Amino acid sequence: MSILVDDDTRVVVQGFTGSEGTFHAEQMLDY
Repeated sequence: MSILVDDDTRVVVQGFTGSEGTFHAEQMLDY
């Protein structure tokens, strides 16, 4: 099974809290 992701795909980041979660979520969006 594969997941296709493009610029219009919405992703929910769950389980991240605080500054560490913010950092990793921003890294994902920048990628």
